[in-house]
Amino acid sequence: MSSTSNNNSTLAPPKSPLLKLLASLQKFIVKEFLWIICGALVSVPITFIAVRFIRNHPTLLVDLQKVIGPDRLFSKTYLLIFCGLYFARIVAGAIQAYTTMNTQK
Repeated sequence: MSSTSNNNSTLAPPKSPLLKLLASLQKFIVKEFLWIICGALVSVPITFIAVRFIRNHPTLLVDLQKVIGPDRLFSKTYLLIFCGLYFARIVAGAIQAYTTMNTQK
């Protein structure tokens, strides 16, 4: 009986290229969504550390308050750190893709 179950799995109709594309696109979107969630969570403690550092240096605090306003220090720092983390992830992924492409030749 196990031979018939193996035959049934091999007789599955081949997926069309469109379905393969949609499956890979779905996998990509889910992966990016998870990276965004992880980046958002990791950015919070880094932002607390950065804001504490900025507040301990009065000259830096005064200069930043002139640029971004006195009440938006945490949100602007969070946005900057989140974008920096996501950009670093994209650059690391590009380097990894480039090196794997060159090693396959």
